[in-house]
Amino acid sequence: MLELQEGTCAICGGGTSKKFLATDHDHKTGEVRGLLCANCNKTLGRFRDDPQRFRNAADYLDQPPSRKVLKKRNWGKFADTRKKPS
Repeated sequence: MLELQEGTCAICGGGTSKKFLATDHDHKTGEVRGLLCANCNKTLGRFRDDPQRFRNAADYLDQPPSRKVLKKRNWGKFADTRKKPS
């Protein structure tokens, strides 16, 4: 798998060493799926390996609900309104 994936994460393409890649597996079946960087591996876990959650997330990024309400597409950099420590 390391050779097939050219030493990179199967999802994001990051990582260049087997030391930084985790062997991902299906928790229900035990099937090994591929090698992932820590970030992608944790993300799969946080989304509970549910493909529909990933589709929903992609849809959210493509069409955020704010666009329906605020009617703007390019806001520029989001203003940080939190108070900074003095």
